[in-house]
Amino acid sequence: MKRALLAGAAVIALSFGTAGAANAALLNIIGGLAFDTPPDGGGRIGNQIIPNNSGYIGAALFAPGNVNLTYEFIGFEAEFTNHFLVGSTLAFVNNTTPVGTTFISSAAAGTLVDFAFIADVLGENGGPFNRPNEETNANDTVGFFLGVVGAGLVPGGGPRTGDAIYIALDDSGAGPNDNHDDLVVIVRATAVPEGPVPEPATLALLGGSLIGLGLLGRRRRR
Repeated sequence: MKRALLAGAAVIALSFGTAGAANAALLNIIGGLAFDTPPDGGGRIGNQIIPNNSGYIGAALFAPGNVNLTYEFIGFEAEFTNHFLVGSTLAFVNNTTPVGTTFISSAAAGTLVDFAFIADVLGENGGPFNRPNEETNANDTVGFFLGVVGAGLVPGGGPRTGDAIYIALDDSGAGPNDNHDDLVVIVRATAVPEGPVPEPATLALLGGSLIGLGLLGRRRRR
C-alpha cells in the first residue's frame, strides 16, 4: 500500500515539474545597451510601429533550447528599401511585403537565431547580422533593436527573456534618428517537443490508478 501511494505521488509530482519547465522563456537577449523606442511624434520623429518599449541595441538573440520560430512582418516607416533575411533566404522587403506576412524557421539549442538585414541605403551587400555589438552606441550607423513584446517602458532595458521578441531596424538613411522603425518584425518561439508528454490530468489519473491497484492487492492478500 505504502509503495503504491509513493508511486502515485511521484507521478503527480513529475507532472508539476514538467509543467513548470514548459513555462520557461524560449529566447534570450544577450549583451547590448539599454534603449527605449521613442514615442511617435509624427513625421519621422519617434517609432511609429512600436512606441514606448524597452529593450537593447547592439544585442543578439539566443535560443537556449530547440525552438520553432515564426517571424511576422508588422510594419515600417522608411523611404528606403530594406530587406530581412532568415538564414540566406529573403523573408520580407519593407515596402513590398504585406503587413502580417509570416516566415517559418527554427533554431537549434545553444545557437544565435539566424537573421540579418540588408539596408540598401548604404549600398551594402550585407547588413547588420544577429551578433553581439552590431550597434554599440546610439546614433551609430545601421543597427537594430531587440525588445520583449509587451514589456513597455522599464528602467535599464527591461526583460531579456521571452517567447515573442521585437526585431526593429534603424537604417540611418534619413540621419541617425535612432527611431528603429524602418523594418519591424516580431519573432515568436515555440518549444520543439522531445517526445509525447502526458497531460497533467492523465498523469494524475495514472497516479490514482496505481493507488487503486495497491489497495486491490492488499485486499487479495487478506
